Amino acid sequence: MKQTVLLLLASSLSLSLWTGCQPQTTADKPTATPGKPGSGPNERAAVPSQPRPQVPASKLPKGAVKGDFDGDGTTEYVWLVAPEVVDEMECKGECTSYLRFSKALFPAITRENCIGGVPTNLGDLNGDGSDEIGLLPDWFTSCWMNYFVYTYRAGQWQPLVEPFATHCNQWEAEAKPIEIDPSKKGFVLVRYTDMDDTTFAVKTKSVPVL
Repeated sequence: MKQTVLLLLASSLSLSLWTGCQPQTTADKPTATPGKPGSGPNERAAVPSQPRPQVPASKLPKGAVKGDFDGDGTTEYVWLVAPEVVDEMECKGECTSYLRFSKALFPAITRENCIGGVPTNLGDLNGDGSDEIGLLPDWFTSCWMNYFVYTYRAGQWQPLVEPFATHCNQWEAEAKPIEIDPSKKGFVLVRYTDMDDTTFAVKTKSVPVL
């Protein structure tokens, strides 16, 4: 019996050598590692998505405001997208507006409790080579509204100064809301409205940029 088994094994080995076939092990098979894209034989390396181009001038919304908001020497545009107002005191959804930009890399600026407004190019207020943006939000009632100033820094929009209170009287008088303080480096002059008893007074103070 042992001789018969040995003869069969020898015959099988001879046949394998004659045909050139060798047993395949699991190490010869390409395998994919679950949860790791690109490890399988048919996987392709991920290609980073390219940033979208700027919105062409022909497709800019009416009233878009131009400026160089990141200091790269090129012109960008900003405009406000307001919520849909369905009643005298009600929005369809949240009463939130957004400042959007022609440059795709700029994130939108979200402004809650705002149903409109026009962004303003305030020029370079902090000396970093880029223009700042001002916004007076519109609301259903009240002439009292905070004024917001934004600057682009480290890839995001940040406040240049703390929001400050303004009143309709200030805007009707065309008082400039903010400008560089020529006497102090890194400071700006803000004009805000203060109420003394029943009188609205426009006041000026010097504050450091944030």
